[in-house]
Amino acid sequence: MAEEQKFECPQCHSENIQKYEVAYMSGTSTSSSITAGVGIFGDAGGGVAKTNTSSMTDMAATVAPPQKKGIVKKFLIMGLIFCIVLGGIGSAISHYLETPLFLAGWAIAGYLVYKNNYLWNQNVYPQLLEQWHHSYVCLKCGNRFTL
Repeated sequence: MAEEQKFECPQCHSENIQKYEVAYMSGTSTSSSITAGVGIFGDAGGGVAKTNTSSMTDMAATVAPPQKKGIVKKFLIMGLIFCIVLGGIGSAISHYLETPLFLAGWAIAGYLVYKNNYLWNQNVYPQLLEQWHHSYVCLKCGNRFTL
């Protein structure tokens, strides 16, 4: 007969536990509002504004799901840095080296972003997300654990 899994804290044996996913969703809220106004003081005027707000409890912040690493933004930032550095070196050496070094900067940035962020998103992130889906927090003693 298979042993039944107990849903309790391994530290204090309380059954008052909650999945990370539930704690995160119940402690996170977002709202959106649209405000319109018209004013007449000398000339007529009007305006519309849209506001999006979000709030999160401390508990929700500590049990937030893992996030994927950004690729496009990092590629652009690193590419520009490498292009400026290598382009500066190329222009100091010779005008003819500027374009190849400029392109080399983008190639280096692309390779580093691929190596670090893209591969991390493909290999590490899914494991972290799976672990997060099986993680719990004890609401009595604060212990965090996976089942």
